[in-house]
Amino acid sequence: MKRSLALCSALLLTACGGGGGAGTLPALSSAVAPAGGTAQWTASLRYTPTVVTESLGAPQLGYAYVDAGSVNGKYPNAAWFQQQFDGANSALLTGSCASITTMSESLITPNAYSGQQYPTVVIAFYPKAVGTCTEAVSLGLSGASSISVTVGP
Repeated sequence: MKRSLALCSALLLTACGGGGGAGTLPALSSAVAPAGGTAQWTASLRYTPTVVTESLGAPQLGYAYVDAGSVNGKYPNAAWFQQQFDGANSALLTGSCASITTMSESLITPNAYSGQQYPTVVIAFYPKAVGTCTEAVSLGLSGASSISVTVGP
């Protein structure tokens, strides 16, 4: 009886905005922030090779997608993955492609409704000058890869 009363109280607190987890989406069982001080993460470019082609005459946003991988069968939570990715790629948005494109980064967070199980960093490129560049991207335990960008007239 005490056990069911405690469970019922916890459910009511959560439903009314009190207690932990209020206002959040259901947690995915595979999303974790690794314990301890070792930062082991892995990722992959969704399209290999990643080639972004832009035009100054008809400017559009070009995208590169960096998907988190699982380590020991678990995907990292989105905030932790973005922190690791940004730390390993601190000069990404100001690197070699910044001279011909305006770059920005956003995060796709997995949730119970989308069905996506892993976080994704999306790098956007908007053309600003004609040229070509190659941007190195650290992928954690997976090593490094690159994104090639060409902006034509």
